[in-house]
Amino acid sequence: MFHASLLEPYRESSWAETLQEPPSPVEVEGELEYEVREILDSKMESRQLFYLVDGVGYGPEERTWEPATNVEHAKDAVADFHRMHPRRPSPRDIPTPCRRPLPAPSCPRGPPIASNHLQLSPFDTKRPPYVPHQELRHRGDHLS
Repeated sequence: MFHASLLEPYRESSWAETLQEPPSPVEVEGELEYEVREILDSKMESRQLFYLVDGVGYGPEERTWEPATNVEHAKDAVADFHRMHPRRPSPRDIPTPCRRPLPAPSCPRGPPIASNHLQLSPFDTKRPPYVPHQELRHRGDHLS
């Protein structure tokens, strides 16, 4: 609680009129983009490179993490950042997809021991239940 003598009527601040609106985006190659003042940091997240961007005409509370693809036209700012911080994540740290050949499908080894043996195609994913090798030989003895 305050005593009524301590209260004053509201007066609009004179500095509120001096605040400037942030600059509007500029059209570059058919897309709207904002001017980058400086790249402040970088990080890898979900196999993607992000930069902490400080935009011209924006305060520190409006800095944003942007994917590297969003700052392609700010090459000088990105180069300056990596020159000053060579150990921070950079485009060379982006993992590339493996181009290894697929492993050969597993094939059954040799001819079946018994004529009632289930032969698998190399492309079948289901396998018969495990039966010890000696048991298979004994089962097939009466068939030969």
